[in-house]
Amino acid sequence: MVNPAVIVRQRGVKTPLESFRVFCLTTNYTAHAREMGTNPDDHPCLFLKPPTALWPVAPGEVGSVAVPTFGKEMHHEVEMVLAVLEEGRLAFGVGLDLTLRDVQKELKAKGRPWLLSKGWDRSGPVSEFVHQDEAGEWTGLAVRLEVNGTERQQAPVARMTLGVPRILDFVGGFSPLRKGDLIFTGTPEGIGPLVPGDRARAALLRGGEELAALSIRIE
Repeated sequence: MVNPAVIVRQRGVKTPLESFRVFCLTTNYTAHAREMGTNPDDHPCLFLKPPTALWPVAPGEVGSVAVPTFGKEMHHEVEMVLAVLEEGRLAFGVGLDLTLRDVQKELKAKGRPWLLSKGWDRSGPVSEFVHQDEAGEWTGLAVRLEVNGTERQQAPVARMTLGVPRILDFVGGFSPLRKGDLIFTGTPEGIGPLVPGDRARAALLRGGEELAALSIRIE
């Protein structure tokens, strides 16, 4: 299966980018590592989401997500997402690494992979992406998540344990990065449950201004 195309915006022009692989980092913020009960000095881990997990949500749309029948506790994890373009260029967006926390805890206890908890259909909604020439230096960006109008997560991405250059080196050390690769860069502290009826809005910010955003409701 070919991953769905995401949209890259540059100077008002929107161009589809056929996504290739979806890499995800864990515990890339110290406070979130502590929140999860892990050692904040440990190196972030890397995992993949399958093509069916990726879900581009267009501006102005409100996508719907149902809690899978094999899980009971869906959690939000807002993250800056990188899109790899040609010649080492990047675009920046925001995404949600939706996680079935009860399923993940059970899998962790048994020493099994996390696929069922993080790789189900539509578990990776993403916004449009903004070309780096328009987004500016990554250290000035921040992510925010509101649920039902109340802020749940907010952090400058400069607080990441691995910043963007080190993320690219880390992921590229596993496999050379290719045009269309997406990287979920990890979530800050403040993760929590989403239940049917909730509306969540994730945003990528610069100086309080939204550069990209997505909205979903939980069915």
